[in-house]
Amino acid sequence: MIEPFEPGLLIPSNSKLSSSITALTGKYIAEIFNPKRRQFNEWIKMLEKDAVANKCSSLKNLRAQISVGEYTHENKEYQKFIRSNFENMSTSFKEVIAELASSMSFGSSFSEVVFANNLPGFRNKWRLKGIYPLDIRRVSVRGHYGKLKDVVFRNQYNNRCIMDYKKVLHVKNISTVPFDQNLIWGIGDCEQAINFYKLRQLCFTELAVAMKNNASAKWWAKTNTTQKTQITDRNEKPVLDPATGKPMLMSKQKAVYLMLKQLEDNDILVTDNDTSIQVLQSKTLESFWQYSLQIIEENMMLSFGIPRQIFREGTSGVGDVGLSQNHKAVLDATIESIVISIRKEMIDKVVKPLLVYNFGETENFGQFDYSVQQSGEAVNAKVSTILSAIASGVFSADDVTIQEVLRKDLGLPPLSDGDKKDAQEQQRIQEWLKYYSNQATIAQAKGQVEQSNMQMGEAPPIAPSYP
Repeated sequence: MIEPFEPGLLIPSNSKLSSSITALTGKYIAEIFNPKRRQFNEWIKMLEKDAVANKCSSLKNLRAQISVGEYTHENKEYQKFIRSNFENMSTSFKEVIAELASSMSFGSSFSEVVFANNLPGFRNKWRLKGIYPLDIRRVSVRGHYGKLKDVVFRNQYNNRCIMDYKKVLHVKNISTVPFDQNLIWGIGDCEQAINFYKLRQLCFTELAVAMKNNASAKWWAKTNTTQKTQITDRNEKPVLDPATGKPMLMSKQKAVYLMLKQLEDNDILVTDNDTSIQVLQSKTLESFWQYSLQIIEENMMLSFGIPRQIFREGTSGVGDVGLSQNHKAVLDATIESIVISIRKEMIDKVVKPLLVYNFGETENFGQFDYSVQQSGEAVNAKVSTILSAIASGVFSADDVTIQEVLRKDLGLPPLSDGDKKDAQEQQRIQEWLKYYSNQATIAQAKGQVEQSNMQMGEAPPIAPSYP
């Protein structure tokens, strides 16, 4: 039997057997709503009311704002133009980044990009008017053939506004997304933290009850007799039974019980020698509540991807400081994917149209420099390393690049063009002096060798002849 021949390589084809978004496979336009839209109000309430959730979400937003960096382009005219658009738009650039970064908490975020060519001072020139966030609770998307086509926004009157997907910045948290619709909406940190928030609220409610109960002592009364005793009022007159008109009698245990119930308002208790009173210890100590709340808070921080040590830096010694620095690196890694997505959306849907509208087609659209704020310890270590390298001769103190790095780390203004030229000239002079010094040292060594050979009776080497 001869087996049929099968090629070792896959034969390429133009067909596509799968779709990016299963819900949009049809040729007709379909509208998709966020399946978690009814939970947003609960998530927002959690961020407003709970201190741990609020600080975790705020910290990640602040780190994202810092990490996006500033727009740069090798063409300084393009760079200046794009930066002026971000500086002069109606909304603050940092606020826009914060709104887009809210996708980490809610799973996704949408913002409308608005251009205008009639802005005062910039007539007939396309400029960025503003980037306006859309309420995630009022957003749906439309598309077909597996791709998004429009973003639908419903205002407070439920009027539909349909926007082209190309003019909407769409950032989604898909680091843990399995498939299908979550590719649009992502998975928010709040979705994982909400259960721990509810448990924390319940724990605080029980804690408040326990605080009230533990504030007043728990009494244990023991009496050796079962006889009945006569009840008297405040004036020591017998209390009469309404049914019989005779003095009312009550067991001594019940009488002591009624007196104990009044201790919250009256701190005086009088009994006879047959009754002993003891104070019972509280059922739950404060360590129980501390441990319980600590576990819940740690799980909430874990839901947001926040290492717990970040909020405890330096509480128990130098070791915690170093550990916390490593945790900051972990935190930056958790938001890096969102930062990359924000920069890509900005380049594709803001920078690219502005450059094409005003300067024509170009191959390079620039980039946002990714910058993470360094700690003081890291900066000091970096400066010390550079100074040690200069002292050992690895780097030259006249090197312009080294000077710029040191000035930046020390918080000094950059070198001016004139200072750079002077420093470069000084560096060239030092290099020439070093070169001639080395040549003189080599010549001196050769002369000593020739003199030594002549003293030993050896002929000096014949110098090579050059044409």
